Amino acid sequence: MDPATIVRYNHDCRRRFADFFVDSVPWDVLVENQETSHQNIANAFMHGCNMEDWWLHFVLPGKAWSGPKYDGFTNAEAMRARVVEVERKTQEFLDGLRPQDLDRRYDVSAAGMGFASATLGDILVETALEDIHHRGEIMAMLWRRDIEPPYVSFAEWAAASTAAAR
Repeated sequence: MDPATIVRYNHDCRRRFADFFVDSVPWDVLVENQETSHQNIANAFMHGCNMEDWWLHFVLPGKAWSGPKYDGFTNAEAMRARVVEVERKTQEFLDGLRPQDLDRRYDVSAAGMGFASATLGDILVETALEDIHHRGEIMAMLWRRDIEPPYVSFAEWAAASTAAAR
């Protein structure tokens, strides 16, 4: 499977959650300390978004991080705006990719990673998996509060994407 497909699926899921947070979850629930990896739903959600931005738009081009802190958001609308911004940049990046670009190796040692290099394909998968990992954590935090999160089936997304492309 093309790693860009996983990223696009992840964008759809992330957007569903961003919309859900704006429309259905009070801000005090999003920022309640739940003693998890990033303390609360908002922080875990924005960490995943920022990791994509950091990898694709700062590490790969060799730029220093200048994006917002994951824990600096004050409302769900601002979170959704950040999601839209990162996804737009990433979509432009993905639109310019050629299949052979996925095998290109990048030196990521300066990024403080435990490995020295990775292919672009691996980095794309890493960005999506990081977000998916935290989305599972977010879903558990929501379930603890008896809040049903958005349904995010890859198989259904893939079928809908295929049907839309016809």
